[in-house]
Amino acid sequence: MFLLQACGNQIRLKGQMLPIQDANLLAFLGSPWLTDIADIQPLGLALSDFAIHDPVSDYLLLLQSKQTALQDTKKLAQKATGQTGEFTPNQ
Repeated sequence: MFLLQACGNQIRLKGQMLPIQDANLLAFLGSPWLTDIADIQPLGLALSDFAIHDPVSDYLLLLQSKQTALQDTKKLAQKATGQTGEFTPNQ
């Protein structure tokens, strides 16, 4: 696996190099390396730009779901922490 990053912008590519024997060349076959669904917009891409068989869109949606669940959990934990100070049992 090869990771390439452009000097002029933030695009990172991951893929592989395949030799083209007849032309004595190497061809890079890859796709953008994304770690957040928000990373596709600055590149001018959309989820529909990826091939149906490419798991990148599924991966990005799973990451977004995970981030949303973590944010919800943090909010609930903060709310629960705030409520424990207000609780006084009846005696």
